[in-house]
Amino acid sequence: MTDVKQIDAGELNIGYVDAGPEHGPVVLLLHGWPYDIHAYDEVTPILVEAGCRMIVPYLRGYGTTRFLSADTPRNGEQVARPCVLEARNPDPTRTTTCALVG
Repeated sequence: MTDVKQIDAGELNIGYVDAGPEHGPVVLLLHGWPYDIHAYDEVTPILVEAGCRMIVPYLRGYGTTRFLSADTPRNGEQVARPCVLEARNPDPTRTTTCALVG
């Protein structure tokens, strides 16, 4: 997982990997402490081959994810909410089911 994209989402600029078919079933992989997105290096290609769209963000404090302001209070919702919204795109007129793993 080397193609890390960035997206401004609320109080954060989130680094994430988006792999697999754009309209495939979405699987959102959230790592925990002390791991990062590479905890999913082995499972991501398997699920992509099965036709899933994998969204794997760096949670706050990891990788390229950064707070946009030093004054922002810290909590987990700042990463989870924008990731779920991204998983519902690219077609905002269709409702997408997202499997949340982490």
